[in-house]
Amino acid sequence: MRDRDRDYVLKNIAKLVVKPANESGGYGIMVGPHSSAAQHRKFVQLIEKDPRNYIAQPTLSLSTAPTYVDGKVQPRHLDLRPLSCRAKTLG
Repeated sequence: MRDRDRDYVLKNIAKLVVKPANESGGYGIMVGPHSSAAQHRKFVQLIEKDPRNYIAQPTLSLSTAPTYVDGKVQPRHLDLRPLSCRAKTLG
């Protein structure tokens, strides 16, 4: 993380998603808007100690779609993963 970027992240940590740069599987992630002040402080310390090991990104607002739940139509967040296939036309 460059100094300028690190400063931005540290000032806006409560708004960002911060995660280890070299890990996967969703471990060690802090979602700022859903994390406590103690978690924010912990990640500030981690970033200050080793800024190259962390990346940050803005949180995204999730859209909702109407779903039928318990006899009523209610908004629910959906995770739609688009898939595409390409094949030669047969025949």
